[in-house]
Amino acid sequence: MTTKLHYEVKVRYERIDDLGKAKKVTEVYIVSAYMSHEAEIAMLSELSSYRDVEILSIKQVKIEQVVASYDRDKHRDKWYRARCAVLEYDNARDRTRKVTISVIINADDFDEAASDLQMWRGMMTRDIELLSLSLSSIKGWLI
Repeated sequence: MTTKLHYEVKVRYERIDDLGKAKKVTEVYIVSAYMSHEAEIAMLSELSSYRDVEILSIKQVKIEQVVASYDRDKHRDKWYRARCAVLEYDNARDRTRKVTISVIINADDFDEAASDLQMWRGMMTRDIELLSLSLSSIKGWLI
């Protein structure tokens, strides 16, 4: 079974701001897709109601997990990136080594992101050490 990959898609488009003026914005989205052209199609479809949509870049990123909660009553517009370390056994060298992974978390603030990450870490069967947690420039995630 083939699993979806994560792509970071940088887009520029024109939208109307709060004052009613047309404004060009550049945003970064994470898109889950099997291939990069599927990520591009999904992004263009998502932004089809906007004018002058331009895909600036698409690159595959290594993301272990996207932790996002779906609550119709509450929209979380901030995305945090956690760098974590896990111990993995290296068969070739017959030893254990630390591997860095990336986790993306959708939360209202830093404390909620840390709490959601802690809950996710608690559900994992392996020990995961938090190295860093920071606010990212990601605007959204498309599945």
